[in-house]
Amino acid sequence: MAETINYRFKVAGKTAATLTADNPTPLERELVVETDTGKVKIGNGATAWNSLPYLFAIGTNVQAFDADLSALAANSTSGLWARTGAGTGAARTITGTANEITVTNGGGIAGDPTISLPSSMTLTGKTLTGGTYRGVSIAANSYSAASKTGHWVDLGISGARGLVQSYNFTTAAMQPLDIYGSVVTFPSITTTASAANAFIDSGSTPANSLLRSTSSLRYKRDLEPLHEDIARASLAMWPKFYRSKAAADDPAHSFYGHIAEEWAEFDPRFVHWGYQEDQLEDYVAEKPLKELRNRNGEVTRPASPAIVRQRPKRGAKKRPDGLQYERINMVQIAGLIAELAELKARIAELEARQPK
Repeated sequence: MAETINYRFKVAGKTAATLTADNPTPLERELVVETDTGKVKIGNGATAWNSLPYLFAIGTNVQAFDADLSALAANSTSGLWARTGAGTGAARTITGTANEITVTNGGGIAGDPTISLPSSMTLTGKTLTGGTYRGVSIAANSYSAASKTGHWVDLGISGARGLVQSYNFTTAAMQPLDIYGSVVTFPSITTTASAANAFIDSGSTPANSLLRSTSSLRYKRDLEPLHEDIARASLAMWPKFYRSKAAADDPAHSFYGHIAEEWAEFDPRFVHWGYQEDQLEDYVAEKPLKELRNRNGEVTRPASPAIVRQRPKRGAKKRPDGLQYERINMVQIAGLIAELAELKARIAELEARQPK
């Protein structure tokens, strides 16, 4: 039968000052305590006291008590830790907003949290100010071409490229310009008797620039009277009956009008010249840009795709595309006035020959 012997033992010790002054060499595995500080050293049989490390040294190899660390140790919830006050804290998780900000691994449990924009964003009631936006592709919102309900996309672009805004069919609110596919319309343009003529130039690069046709003297030089023989000869240019092959026209409808090619032979100044679709080619107007970041990883220039535009092919020549009807009418009226003046002169001559 085992025998239990009860006993007590004392550890060697002196004050810190005495041990420092005596600088003894404790035996191997001998414990020595500073009686006034409570600090302990354990000997190895070879190292003097002053060179031995303390077994437990607060602030050196043992952390002193701290209320914040105590609060952290008491936490049992996974996630990021936030100090909420003196000696208090709580586990937190970074969260996003639906359709605005996407957060992956918000608690940092499986790795670093990742914050990104979702593939489909909803920014209702939000305002974006400043910055450069490249390669933006925005789809129409609830637009029905057949029923004309809903509205087109709200998109504002200011600067040298003009202004694009929406058209709301429900409220009949019409903005300056609407683009839908390849169709460009100006729903808010109204009429006035004092407006200058507008002209879509199919011969421009890029094609179809909107220009204003002016009549002011300040835009003209080398002035001279219209030659009467040109005005009279224009009267021989007779209009034609025809049906339109244009996609926007009713193929069953008929029209009266002049032929641009015929007027080009008469006088090319009465014709609008332009390039046809088969004479144009695509070209890269702006090369794609790679994303640039600074040393902090912040995006200083976002990536953007190439911007492709059209230009005339090598050797392409402009063809008759339209007629300047306002100038044709002016010249033909001048021709009629000349013809009438001649007829009046002849009538007056004949009347003068009649016996009285």
